[in-house]
Amino acid sequence: MRFRVVCILAVVSYLLFSVAGVAQASVNNPPNADPNGPYTGYVGYPVTFDGTGSSDPDGDPLSYEWQFGDGTLPVSDTSTPSHTYSVAATYTVQLTVIDGRGGMDIAYTTATITATGWITAHKFEDNDNDGVQDAGEPDIPGWMIELHLSEDGGTTWTKIAEGMTGSDGKVTFSGLSAPKLYRVVEEERTNWVPTTLTSFDLNLEVGMAIFCQFGNVYQPTSVPEFDVTIALVTSLAAIVYIALRKRIGKNLE
Repeated sequence: MRFRVVCILAVVSYLLFSVAGVAQASVNNPPNADPNGPYTGYVGYPVTFDGTGSSDPDGDPLSYEWQFGDGTLPVSDTSTPSHTYSVAATYTVQLTVIDGRGGMDIAYTTATITATGWITAHKFEDNDNDGVQDAGEPDIPGWMIELHLSEDGGTTWTKIAEGMTGSDGKVTFSGLSAPKLYRVVEEERTNWVPTTLTSFDLNLEVGMAIFCQFGNVYQPTSVPEFDVTIALVTSLAAIVYIALRKRIGKNLE
C-alpha cells in the first residue's frame, strides 16, 4: 500500500513539473525593432537601411518587413535593404520584426531625400580662338572654377563651392539641389584671353547633368614692333640733332 502511494506521488510530481515546464516554455517575449536612422539621400540614388540593431530577448530568429513611405511594395526578409526614391521629400519608414512565435514589434524612422543634379565645367586651350575645342587643343588642368547659387532668380549670388580642374580639364559639382539657378565662373589669369563666356547661368532641374566649356588662348605680353621702331627713329633723330648743333656752333666760332 505504501509503495502504491509513493508511486502515485512520483507520477503526480512528474506531471506537475512537466506542466510547469511546458507553461514556462510557452511564454514568449516579443522582439524589439530598431530601424536605426534618420536617413538622408538623393533622388535617384539608393539609400541603404539598417535594422541589425533589432533583437529578441528569447534569442529567436527574426524576420523583417520594411515599408519606405512612398507607396511602393514592402520589402521582406532582409535587415539591410536598399531603396531608391523618385521624389524629394521626407518619408516615414516603418520596420516590423517578427520572431516566428507570435511576437512582433514595429518601429519608425525617417528618410529625407533631396533632389539632385550635376554640373561639370571643362577648361581647354583654344589656340585658334574659335570658342570650340578642336583636335589637338589641350585640356587645361589646375584652373579654379567657382560655383554660385541664386535663390532670388539671379538678383543676388552666393558662392557655395569651388574646385580645380583635373588632368582632363574638368571639375564636377555633384549632389546639387534642384531645381535651382546656378552660376559657374572661371578664374581670370594674366595673359590668358577668354574665347568663350567667362561665366554661365544654368537652370538645373532634377536629375539633370549640365556640361559647360571655358576656352582661353595664351597671349604673352610683348613690346609691339612699331614701338621699337619709333624708339630707334627717335634716338637717331636725337643723335643727328646733337651733331648738327655742335657743327653749327663750331661754324659760328
